[in-house]
Amino acid sequence: MSQPRPASQAGAPLLRITAPHFVAGVVPGQYAAPIVAYMIAWAPAAIHDYCAVKGWTVERIPAPDEYRAEPFHP
Repeated sequence: MSQPRPASQAGAPLLRITAPHFVAGVVPGQYAAPIVAYMIAWAPAAIHDYCAVKGWTVERIPAPDEYRAEPFHP
């Protein structure tokens, strides 16, 4: 069972990155898909700038208060 996130992390936005060969998500400072795990500690602006250079798109998906970004373990 997952633990509740601290209030400072509640409602953190998901950044959806779309590239020609993948779609992945990053919740800065919390979680990232394995293919973009190197971005987990990056600021959202740095993620956006890097993706723009690569020709990838970034969409900010606001998270409602009840949303929990958690790692998936099959």
